[in-house]
Amino acid sequence: MAKSTTKNAEAQATEIEASAQEIILDELVWHTETRRIKDLKDHEKNPRKITKDQMEKLKQSLKSFNYVETIVVNLDNTILAGHMRVKAMKALGRGKEEIEVRAPNRQLTSREAEEYLIRSNKNSGEWDWERLANEWEVKDLFNWGFTESELQFKDPEKIEAIDDGYEEELPDEPKSKPGDIYDLGRHRLICGSATIYGDIEKVLVSEMIDLVITDPPYNVAYKGGTKDKLTIKNDDLSNEEFESLLRDFYVNAFVFMKEGAGIYVFHADSEGERFRRFFRESNLKMTQCLIWLKNSLVLGRQDYQWQHEPVLFGGKEYSDHDPVLYGWKEGEKHRWYNNRKQTTLLKFDRPQRNAEHPTMKPIPLIGYLINNSSKKDDIVFDFFLGSGTTLIAAEQLDRRCFGCELDPKYCDVIVDRYKKYKLHRNEPCDIKLNGEDYA
Repeated sequence: MAKSTTKNAEAQATEIEASAQEIILDELVWHTETRRIKDLKDHEKNPRKITKDQMEKLKQSLKSFNYVETIVVNLDNTILAGHMRVKAMKALGRGKEEIEVRAPNRQLTSREAEEYLIRSNKNSGEWDWERLANEWEVKDLFNWGFTESELQFKDPEKIEAIDDGYEEELPDEPKSKPGDIYDLGRHRLICGSATIYGDIEKVLVSEMIDLVITDPPYNVAYKGGTKDKLTIKNDDLSNEEFESLLRDFYVNAFVFMKEGAGIYVFHADSEGERFRRFFRESNLKMTQCLIWLKNSLVLGRQDYQWQHEPVLFGGKEYSDHDPVLYGWKEGEKHRWYNNRKQTTLLKFDRPQRNAEHPTMKPIPLIGYLINNSSKKDDIVFDFFLGSGTTLIAAEQLDRRCFGCELDPKYCDVIVDRYKKYKLHRNEPCDIKLNGEDYA
């Protein structure tokens, strides 16, 4: 009943607003008045944001030149232009001061206020694209001055990653040993743990991560559908052990990521709560869950067979899917290099074979995410490199892939896969193991 009452109230408010639009409103006349800074309120749909660095520069400007550009407010003291200047002055402890503002002769309607927000802020600062996408109508943004290219609805030119056709079996006895570090051309791999700070530090040396794409163990004791029934290390842990793995991995990701760097985390729906909890607790910003919708299901013991994977931030008929958590490290504008037409549904066929790894991901899927959230020469880090799909996708797209793989057998697979990829293309294959040429 409460919900119904709320909906009716909202509907009435909308009708009143619409009726007000039909009434001939007084022509707007603006006056200069004084207001106390602390009394000025942010507009709830303010589409502007500011980085830490930009805020410090704005505060320094206010210290040097004081208050110059006039704030614009509605009659109820809601800010229409100048949100960041007000925020900076409050941060400088100037809340009790009175400043000159421009105020109208009548209260602007919500529609008028929204239009003014867009038009007045069009030529300065930085847009909060997430808020624009979620809270504003695209047709209004076009009418109020945005162009198609500014809203990024045009397709950027990109090279797409393709399957490499790698089909070698997992070795019986590994050559790699824990602690080994491979330089594979511009890429680097350590036979080590995503949970150990020192291992991440060794593989990165003094560099920082531009993008994380990774596929941690799902803790479901997964066995691959191959003759060898491939398994994954750390995929059958106690609750305490699994939570420790997730916590340490996420913390390491946060520590070594640049501000604004994106992160994609594949995971099983059955463990979604813990993947999300530790994502947030590590101070990473989780913004969406993408879904990898597969072209075939995975047979298991469930009543409803899995045909998807989630990704924490699918022609053909798609029914199997994986969720993927998506987000980034705050502090700077997050990196996005695609248009604004991408959706949360990722439609990519499963690899035809998974002889190299039981939960192998298709190269085109990983390449798509790399293209969206990184640029040429960026470092893409995979904390659970598996069979090396992220590395091959990065090689194709001219990025550098750094990563960890705990299992020596899979380290051998990664090295062999990279070597065969380069030789197949008749390209130089430079591989070093612990600083020495690798035979």
